[in-house]
Amino acid sequence: MVIKLSSNPNLFCCYYDIKLKYLHLSYPSIEEQTEECWEKNIIDMHEQYPEYNIIENTEHIFLEIDFYYSFPQVFLKFMNLKKLEIAGSRWWDLNCNQLCISIEHLILTEHTNLQNDVMKGGECLINLHTLELDGYPFFESYDFSDYEINNSEFYNKIYEYADTYPIPGSIKYIKLYQNHRF
Repeated sequence: MVIKLSSNPNLFCCYYDIKLKYLHLSYPSIEEQTEECWEKNIIDMHEQYPEYNIIENTEHIFLEIDFYYSFPQVFLKFMNLKKLEIAGSRWWDLNCNQLCISIEHLILTEHTNLQNDVMKGGECLINLHTLELDGYPFFESYDFSDYEINNSEFYNKIYEYADTYPIPGSIKYIKLYQNHRF
């Protein structure tokens, strides 16, 4: 069963799938882009459907926005969150320090503004075993097939490792996406 979380027809897509324990928030209507407004909206949603205990039961969240720069802290209340997908643009201040340690699968793809410190705090995500990530924070937007693996021009385009953070050692599967920036 799926419950629609907003009656606003201007919203793209916001719903909760009870069976899948999946919260889908694509451009949710948040009055002001503050932590207080995010908190109010999520708590209101939770209280509107108390029988589903959305905050406690949600295991998978998809969040797509382009008007907020870091991960809203209200989502730390989702203690059973296992899979998190974050999409959109303007995630200039997003890093792993903002995420729940319960996350097992993190998907950060289809971004235009991920920074190369996005993995900062990743070592604290002790349950993380799968990471899907745009390659852009670590490589400039090049078509990797244009270069041979030993081509010095390719290696000169790799960002400085001193400016990046390591990917956590608990990872069993990593998938890097090549995202063309325009």
